Amino acid sequence: MMVIAISMFALSSCVSDPCKDVTCENGGTPTENGSNCNCVCAVGYTGTSCQTETRSMYVGTYKVSGTAVNSSGSSTVTDLIVTVSNSTAAVEKINFSYVIGGDTYSLVGTFTDASAFTVASQTALGLTYSGTGSFTSSTMTVSLTEVDG
Repeated sequence: MMVIAISMFALSSCVSDPCKDVTCENGGTPTENGSNCNCVCAVGYTGTSCQTETRSMYVGTYKVSGTAVNSSGSSTVTDLIVTVSNSTAAVEKINFSYVIGGDTYSLVGTFTDASAFTVASQTALGLTYSGTGSFTSSTMTVSLTEVDG
């Protein structure tokens, strides 16, 4: 009589991968943070899975007040209406425009993170602008440098 003993067992890893089942959209990268996994979104996207275009959160009309400073001096700006729209150039870009004295000024901003943007040097109606801006809740803040022609 012959007796054969077969023993089977399974080993599992003691280390779990919290990012194993995490999918980040739109080029986002799953990144381990201790026992959690978070998506690090590509510029232009936000959300827990990078599912939302950043710019779409800020499309609308804003009322801006402040001080305009240029080479001619400074003046108070009150209730300037700024319209923000999606750019067709790239997902991280927004268009914003405003009207002063019947002239429409149109500029392009590029998001640097989920709420901040830069305005690279560009010309509108013979004036050159550059600067930065940000959004918080329903507020748009823009700091521009204006240089005559």
